Amino acid sequence: MSRTSVDVAKTPHCLSLKVLRLSRPSLKYQYPLPEQHNDANIKINPLAALAYPSQEQDQSFLISPLLTLPAQFGVTHIGETFCCSLCANNELAPDDTRSIQDVAIIAEMITPSQPKGIPMDAGEADASSNAPTTLQSGETVQRIVRYDLKEDGNHMLAVTVTYLEDGNLRTFRKLYQFIARQLLSVRTKIRTIPSRSGSAQYALEAQLENLSDASVVLQAIDLNLKPYISAQSLNAWEADEGPKPMLNPGDILQVAYLLTENDDAARPEDTKDSRLLLAQMAISWRANMGELGHLSTGWLGARRR
Repeated sequence: MSRTSVDVAKTPHCLSLKVLRLSRPSLKYQYPLPEQHNDANIKINPLAALAYPSQEQDQSFLISPLLTLPAQFGVTHIGETFCCSLCANNELAPDDTRSIQDVAIIAEMITPSQPKGIPMDAGEADASSNAPTTLQSGETVQRIVRYDLKEDGNHMLAVTVTYLEDGNLRTFRKLYQFIARQLLSVRTKIRTIPSRSGSAQYALEAQLENLSDASVVLQAIDLNLKPYISAQSLNAWEADEGPKPMLNPGDILQVAYLLTENDDAARPEDTKDSRLLLAQMAISWRANMGELGHLSTGWLGARRR
């Protein structure tokens, strides 16, 4: 059966494409009615405004016990992993004799810095099963794609579906646009401090600000150090095994580290701007429903003494 590059006449496609973002659910909000007086003219049952009416729950509480999924892609943030399920469905009637074969799904992510698109690995939804060569009526080919969001601005998921319809090559393409926003703002400062031991010491300070509309819990801050640098944390929450800091919307957390230059380690040459590279910060957090995020800074440095 030969493939032809000429698509058949403008007829409706036999396949449909469904795209679903795989994300954690959120708690559904409800808006209880105010209490009514006995002499009110209109009697409305307060349970009518609740998402999940129950006598066992506090009816005046804003958050209900129901979980809900976003109707669209929802809000995406830098540092999160964007994950989608792509489904190509055979919409032919059971008595239709047309043959659908070799269904392929190709996904690309178009970012502000990569307008030509970045190919995404559309792996199998189930590694133990392979897509059938011939797609029967009502059957589906499913793929799951993932992409680590690294820059803010408009993103576009481009999905191309190709297949053979009675030996004729057919294809269609759909675009799905969404915006990636910055969740955590990181501002750093390094200054040289006097040292009695003779080894050069630097104070690394960083301010972490939650720019989102939801609370996040800081999981860890890891420092990737140059071989000639050692570090000591000055943060009490890292030394103790207590609760991890929580950042509510608009909150700012300040962290600090003491960096010491090892005398016995070979010091590299300066950068072009006469700076000595010291460390890189890797920050990880979890959102209110457990979504994991991570963010890394560039290499931080200080001027030679």
